[in-house]
Amino acid sequence: MRYALLTFDLEEFTYPIESGQTRQDKRLFDLSKNGLDRLIKVLNFKATFFTTEEYANHFPSQISWLAARGHEIGLHGVTHTAKIDYRALQEARRHLEHRFGIKVFGFRPPRFCSVEPKRLASIGFSYSSSTHPRIGSRQWLLKRGIHSDYGLTEVPVSTTHLLRLPFSWVWFRNLGSTYAKICTLGVLANSPYMMLYFHPWDFSDLTLSGYKLPWYFKRHSGDWMVENLSQYVDWLRRNGIKPVRVMDFLRLG
Repeated sequence: MRYALLTFDLEEFTYPIESGQTRQDKRLFDLSKNGLDRLIKVLNFKATFFTTEEYANHFPSQISWLAARGHEIGLHGVTHTAKIDYRALQEARRHLEHRFGIKVFGFRPPRFCSVEPKRLASIGFSYSSSTHPRIGSRQWLLKRGIHSDYGLTEVPVSTTHLLRLPFSWVWFRNLGSTYAKICTLGVLANSPYMMLYFHPWDFSDLTLSGYKLPWYFKRHSGDWMVENLSQYVDWLRRNGIKPVRVMDFLRLG
């Protein structure tokens, strides 16, 4: 059996902050909320959602809905900042577990910043998805397959086998689902799993956001993304590729 680990990083839309257009703004969270609401309508597969504690506090009903329907909830940090405070992460993990009645196994840091596997394991995480070893990134020489360090399992985001080409959210939207399908088959020729990651704001129409955005942020956001992700999942199933939660692939819980 071949597996597709489809993951979503729940956070506010951060580009306007990073580009100096605004400070923290409720509209940035609303773009993500609206996108997730649209994604939920076609969510006929099990997925893993890494949420910041801040996002979960803003929209607890969405997290409750996902958890109640069997989706995995992982942690994506306290806020969407690259600064890692392990004590705060431990408290955020406990908070999610208590508030939503779930077990949090996994962690993905904001912007794939560096983490210490030993410390993540010591505060209760079973796995992390902290690396995306694609060509052109600072992580491109890191291991691509699943491996363990200090008792923590690392599940990297997938890249193609030879050239380490990426095919996550920006590539899916701008190069199309055909590119994603080709990459998917290429990854699965050498691995039992492939992992993609998206954001809730991918599913909002960013052309209507009111912010100045690069073309590759706006292109194919909203309706196109909702429809094409749904079609991509149907294609996975027709080709014997099963979408599963990361925790199920790793046989946790």
